[in-house]
Amino acid sequence: MAQAVSNFLADRTKLFHSYQIKVDGADLAQSIPYDGESLKSYIRNFITQENNFLSYFLEKNIAPINLFYEDIVARPQEAVLLLANVLGVKLPENYLDEIPENPIKKLGGKSNVALEEKFRMNEGEFIQEQFERRGKILEHSQTI
Repeated sequence: MAQAVSNFLADRTKLFHSYQIKVDGADLAQSIPYDGESLKSYIRNFITQENNFLSYFLEKNIAPINLFYEDIVARPQEAVLLLANVLGVKLPENYLDEIPENPIKKLGGKSNVALEEKFRMNEGEFIQEQFERRGKILEHSQTI
């Protein structure tokens, strides 16, 4: 759901990357009005895309790996290890020293959290249905 909220706010504010933020740190997302129907559409779209990709992978007998941005940023070493294992690449002992710091910073903040909380309060049944649908998709793949 965080991805849908982030995409919704990025579309509305036209801020997609941290390098677009001005130094004053103004949170443009605060000015975006709540729109539960649009958020539902974003969530449905993301789940449909995941389902379409998974269907293709299953048809081709491929076990996909899900790498989520938040997980990669939070645990880059685990992401590198997972990819190396899947690809059969032997990493040097000092591979951790060679992972550069990510210059892109997360845009989400208080506005994202507030919007997600309001959506959860208003749309609990919808969320449950979508996460059940998504769980069926993700059970056929690996995540970090």
